[in-house]
Amino acid sequence: PFPGEDFQMFEQDLPGKNTAGFNTAGVARLPLETCRTMNNSWGYNKNDKGYRPLAQQIRYLVEAVGLGSNLLLNVGPMPDGRIPPEAVATLLGMGKWLDANGEAIYGTRQGPWGPSKHGYSVREGKRAFVHLLEWPEGGALVLPKVEGITRASLLKGGELKLERDAESLRIQVPESARDPIDTIIALDADH
Repeated sequence: PFPGEDFQMFEQDLPGKNTAGFNTAGVARLPLETCRTMNNSWGYNKNDKGYRPLAQQIRYLVEAVGLGSNLLLNVGPMPDGRIPPEAVATLLGMGKWLDANGEAIYGTRQGPWGPSKHGYSVREGKRAFVHLLEWPEGGALVLPKVEGITRASLLKGGELKLERDAESLRIQVPESARDPIDTIIALDADH
């Protein structure tokens, strides 16, 4: 970002990832935003049918939030002002997913654990959420210890076995709890 800017934006990319090849700046200590198209075009393009699948869009939202970023999702209206049907289907699907899982997205902040090969964590108040995008080996999620964590459960309900030692938290997540898009674990602290 340039001096005096009040946020940093990443176009078609997540903060610090540079998969698009032109987001070469490091991640600043400013509010972050990543902007992404629903297909491959910023505006309406009748020939662009490359709409990303719903699961991919949801995971991208989770990744953006897990990296401390807002997601600006671009929709290119058709010449008559209507939203393309493919975009409508994706937006409705994302809305339905957020109705069920929004507690682990809205109003959250990055952390308390950094991104890992398994996914991302966010927090709000005395509650943290781990978004499991990749399944942990043997169904055991191991996190660095955070003092005060007393309970682990699935966001959709169901207590999980939580073991603590001097350095880590170990959470057993049964295969039956696995969500193909994002398995969300809620961790509650007593302070």
